[in-house]
Amino acid sequence: MAQTLFTIKKRSTFVMIRNQGEFIKGKNMNIQILHNQDLENSIGVGYTASKKIGNAVKRNRAKRIMRELARKRSEEHTSELQSHSDLVCRLLLEK
Repeated sequence: MAQTLFTIKKRSTFVMIRNQGEFIKGKNMNIQILHNQDLENSIGVGYTASKKIGNAVKRNRAKRIMRELARKRSEEHTSELQSHSDLVCRLLLEK
């Protein structure tokens, strides 16, 4: 069965993932992962971009790019991705 991606929108879900999840730090992006058995063969993905990125137009563009990247990567690597997971991707300012 194919995995489905859905967007996390509730602040309470973001906070739960931050408090209970695993943190992976990268050069340009931080990812927080929480394995959630309540999800049925789906992966929840949330996107955040702070005001350090720029104005609302730049932040929204960054989130659109992250959304598209997540969609493409999930199609390419369906066997490697674990279902029953929530992810939060946070874009960092390039220095």
